[in-house]
Amino acid sequence: YLFMQYQSAFTVIGLWFLLSLIYAQLFCIYAVIASSVNFIIDLKNLNTKKRLSEKLDGKIK
Repeated sequence: YLFMQYQSAFTVIGLWFLLSLIYAQLFCIYAVIASSVNFIIDLKNLNTKKRLSEKLDGKIK
């Protein structure tokens, strides 16, 4: 009975709830991808620094 009386309010609340859940899910996906990319870039920089220090130390000709 309550739903029949305030049907439009319930559908608006439901839509906003769905939209907020979708937004949260997309944000989580973005956070995971961004941290993975950051991790890969850090690894690449670490290898580059290691190679550079070995070159400067004279280990690599």
